[in-house]
Amino acid sequence: MRYGHSGSERAAIPLNFLTIYPALIGHRPTMIGIQGHQPIAHHTSPTPGKIPRALDRRIRSLQTERMPTIILAFLNDIFLLPRVQDVARSGGYDLESVANPQDLGIDDDPIERAIPLTEPLEGAEAILIRQISAMGPGLILIDATLKSLPWASWIQVLKTSAATRRIPILVFGPHVETEALDRARNMGADVVITRGTFHKRMAALLKEHCLPDRTPELQLACEGQLSAKALHGIQLHNRGEFFEAHEVLEQAWIEAAEDEGYLYRALLQFTVAYLHLQRGNRRGAQKMMLRIHQWLDPLPDACRSVDVATLKAVVAELRASLTADTSTPTPDHLHPQQIQLLS
Repeated sequence: MRYGHSGSERAAIPLNFLTIYPALIGHRPTMIGIQGHQPIAHHTSPTPGKIPRALDRRIRSLQTERMPTIILAFLNDIFLLPRVQDVARSGGYDLESVANPQDLGIDDDPIERAIPLTEPLEGAEAILIRQISAMGPGLILIDATLKSLPWASWIQVLKTSAATRRIPILVFGPHVETEALDRARNMGADVVITRGTFHKRMAALLKEHCLPDRTPELQLACEGQLSAKALHGIQLHNRGEFFEAHEVLEQAWIEAAEDEGYLYRALLQFTVAYLHLQRGNRRGAQKMMLRIHQWLDPLPDACRSVDVATLKAVVAELRASLTADTSTPTPDHLHPQQIQLLS
């Protein structure tokens, strides 16, 4: 259930800067074009796949100056929920509540993981990671008295997965529920407090711990030019030299300012996904497609001459294909398209 604002939306500006020309059949790598460069062959734009509701909402919200950040609440207390709703709205947040696993489309039982150190790709916890990474909440609130979902194991999954571990998790419960509160700490929750403290400091806690929407900062950062290393990394990607491309793009990201780095990290993870596929590692590519959400989704449709809108559509297609297809693409499917560099 969702509560909150409906901000004004700005129409997306069509761009002809840098276009990604996908050939998704057989998972052929998408070519990242450069302004002033043209592909040798004729291409058509990709047909975007069906985008999940939460992701589609998130993409559309990024066209505005500053949109409310989503706060996800694992909460079904009929007395507390309206208050949290009101405080969140007053603070400029959107609140989405989850009372049971079915609210996130989870019907399966958890699968025991031998080494819980990365994103699960099967079972209920895989659905959890897919939903949360696509939704991109700025904060997760958990009522420790909630019995209708396995919140403790979910904390561990979220905090040991690179796709979601940046999202702060705040757990609250009665002061007498020491065992539950201790378990939340042990599972990796960022903040664990008593219910009384949550009631008293609710507005301040949301402001203190919720990740802010960075749309204006990213819009400003995207007005700059690609760094020389980022441009070189894109060229290497286009030649199918994914290992070399990932090394150069990693350096571009490390050397970039924080907001500029969103684009370079997204391009890096996009290239690493194809590197995994080239090596027959479909699971590694799937994980990259989960991790890329946090860097790619907040970007505007154009960033430093990159057609991000098309890249998002391509990533959504590739992600859907990898999730639906259990076979591992072979290197024969990965011939990169060539581009012509114009003077």
